[in-house]
Amino acid sequence: MVGIYDATDGYRRLGEFGTDGIGPHEILALSDGKTLAVANGGIATHPDFPRIKLNLPTMRPSLVLLRADDGAVLAKAELPPSLHKVSIRHMAETGKGHLWFGAQYEGPSEDAVPLVGTFDDRRGLALVDAPGSAFAALNQYVGSVAASRDGATVVTTSPRGGTALVWDGATRSLRARHALRDVCGAAPHGRRGLLLTTGLGQLVPLGGSPGHAPVAWDNHVMAL
Repeated sequence: MVGIYDATDGYRRLGEFGTDGIGPHEILALSDGKTLAVANGGIATHPDFPRIKLNLPTMRPSLVLLRADDGAVLAKAELPPSLHKVSIRHMAETGKGHLWFGAQYEGPSEDAVPLVGTFDDRRGLALVDAPGSAFAALNQYVGSVAASRDGATVVTTSPRGGTALVWDGATRSLRARHALRDVCGAAPHGRRGLLLTTGLGQLVPLGGSPGHAPVAWDNHVMAL
């Protein structure tokens, strides 16, 4: 479900609507001002035991576009059945409804599975190509996805793998790989840059010198 709150009235709850999928993990308000994108991870849990995954053999992760004013489903895309354990978790928009997503794999740790993909009206849902060693470095886990404000660069991070992969937003090709312990947070930084954060308190601009903050960053960071 998506909960709806009034930000001008103490975040009073107004209502809710469904996401047409199980386990919604991240929601984005797209640049058109009318559409919400939802990453449905596909994993069913029970409120009393939220860490126990109940449906791994029958998972159906999806990426869904909803009309923001009433929750109507505008589009829904799923990966092939052979990849049903690739749980879609995080997203970033590179412009005009073109989305990148990152996933977490719920299958055997030794499987070689791509964990990064894109979604748009032309391609639908599609995984991107990269050397197997790049995806292996993610340790079956993408923690954040972020795009630069000009949409030219995308980064996917893995705290479990201590790795950040940098992608070309137009060609979908892998540009670089950075080893960074416990890296997870990622956000736009300036017009063309990206900023990474780690659980060790590091603030790392891509291509720049790392700094430190007096706090440890737990998973995510957002540019306001």
